[in-house]
Amino acid sequence: MPCTTGREPRRCPRAVALMALTTLAVLSACHTEDTATQISLGTVGSVNLPPATTLRPAVENTEVTTDITPSLPPGVLFGGDPCSALTATDFARVGIDGAPPGELVDAQLLSPDTCGYSILSGRRAFVVEVAARSPQDFAQPEQYASGQVVPVAGIGLAAVAFTRPDGTHVVMVQVDNGYFWVRSPDGDSAAEFATRAVDNA
Repeated sequence: MPCTTGREPRRCPRAVALMALTTLAVLSACHTEDTATQISLGTVGSVNLPPATTLRPAVENTEVTTDITPSLPPGVLFGGDPCSALTATDFARVGIDGAPPGELVDAQLLSPDTCGYSILSGRRAFVVEVAARSPQDFAQPEQYASGQVVPVAGIGLAAVAFTRPDGTHVVMVQVDNGYFWVRSPDGDSAAEFATRAVDNA
């Protein structure tokens, strides 16, 4: 019932408060907060949002290692470089084929297992070769010799000497970490260079 004051009707304060509460309840019922974590992607579908996290995202390490230096197993014959078997000092102290000691002019790989040394003594030029060999080579040196194969004492663990069909002289040596030979124009220098190469094997 309306409240009246004199002739003019007015709303009762209690009725006004009741209507306000009723309106608020209706609005609250019509609006409920959606706590789902889905996001609409149009007509394609929906995805779930990942839960919140305080962890840093993983950072991929894209650093490229540029060091490609090959590593050799320990104990490789001549450290993997047959041109390290002899030095300029060796050639400065050993005469070749009757000539006085000469000068090392060049040393270059003829193959991965073979080094050729160019020596100049006065007006004469010589080539000395050092090459890694296999156990089979050492067991059957006759396949390389044009004549008799002779054992040589005092060089490495064991050594043999022979002459090649081209006239060069060879001393083939066994050491702790492999086998090699030295080819030179004469037998004496071949034996001397082989002795010196043992220390660098």
